[in-house]
Amino acid sequence: MQKPFLHIVNPLDTLNPKTDTSLAIVQEACMRGISNIACEIGDIFIKDGLVHFVAGAVELKPGYQHPPHYQGAKSVFSAHDFSAIFMRKDPPVDQVFTTALFMLRCHDPSKVIFINSPDGILLCNEKLFGQKVVPEFFPPTLVASDKTLLLDFIRQHERVVLKPLLESGGSGVLVFDRDDRNLLSALGLLTSSFTMPIKAQSYIKNARLGDKRVIVVGGHPVGAITRVPSDRDHRANGVAGGSFHAAVIEERDRIIVETLKPYLLDVGLHLVGIDIIGGYLTEINVTSPTCIIQIENLSQNPHEKPLRAQIVDYVIGLIAQI
Repeated sequence: MQKPFLHIVNPLDTLNPKTDTSLAIVQEACMRGISNIACEIGDIFIKDGLVHFVAGAVELKPGYQHPPHYQGAKSVFSAHDFSAIFMRKDPPVDQVFTTALFMLRCHDPSKVIFINSPDGILLCNEKLFGQKVVPEFFPPTLVASDKTLLLDFIRQHERVVLKPLLESGGSGVLVFDRDDRNLLSALGLLTSSFTMPIKAQSYIKNARLGDKRVIVVGGHPVGAITRVPSDRDHRANGVAGGSFHAAVIEERDRIIVETLKPYLLDVGLHLVGIDIIGGYLTEINVTSPTCIIQIENLSQNPHEKPLRAQIVDYVIGLIAQI
């Protein structure tokens, strides 16, 4: 009999049923008769060298309009009570988040599958991982805290994008022309007075046409969507007011994903979202990649299997191998 799935998520009442990928996965698993258990990051603990959880059962039916609630009181489970554990807590990747990942490492990988592996999430910072393995696909990029290095890089480019390394959802992302009088002040703020590295990238031509999110499952691109920034912002993220539009997976996207595939699978990153602007890779999202529901809603092929079903198919296949 199939063991339950565990979903480590933000508080249930904060999950948006119209957009939340974790809820879509829960609903698909429920439809297949798989029991689903949920908890929050503060419910993780270690006992006798094995990670445990204070967690409760949840259920979602097709067409759900509200997030689930715990069905009865929570109880204690060990990692090995589950066939798969989905680590879906949203960033920021702060001390609480990384401590939870260290705790999640206390399990036997021959007994339970993690989506994604805590080792992989720890190792692969979303804004830095790609710089190690596929730097050729990125626009000109500098990661530094040194004022002189940052200013020299910015002077070489007409316009730059500045990104903090540990934020998400476009938080703290700024665009500057190289002669902007606020630039030095912004650098000081983003780098905590030039002590914390940030990512500086050359602004990509036609970036306002959209940021493509490609969902990658098991090293294969399975769906894509284009996020277009509003007239009032340079950020295309939904939380920043960006709009969503149907997109196709192009040959350039496939080349990027195929090159990334061995690196992703080597560290247990089974479900990721890569961001591509103008053919350039800009970010590899490994913590709790989203946009599954938006891609499904914009799909123009009624015969295409929903992404949530493809994800659960893949996870079941992984479980069968252990």
